[in-house]
Amino acid sequence: AEAGAASAIAARLRPTAGAGPAAVRGFGDAVLAVVEATADASRGLAGLVDLREPLAAILERCEAGAAENVDWLAARSSAALAARCAARRPRATREALGPLV
Repeated sequence: AEAGAASAIAARLRPTAGAGPAAVRGFGDAVLAVVEATADASRGLAGLVDLREPLAAILERCEAGAAENVDWLAARSSAALAARCAARRPRATREALGPLV
């Protein structure tokens, strides 16, 4: 039940290309909850692919020193998801992140 609820929320929070940091954080946290509830890294990997484009802009702001708190929280949420996936499937995680790594 817990995994089903988290999956439903994650599906509704899937970010679009121009999604802001709050949307990225919400989706990343929801997908991480799914991965933790199911121990299914493939769901997390699919989430990382969905995050690639909006996360790229956030990471650029962080690297340039132009990030706001919400940017850092989104980056941290995405890093937690990536770390959880990498613990189970490191190469697949690198591939899911693509140009971000």
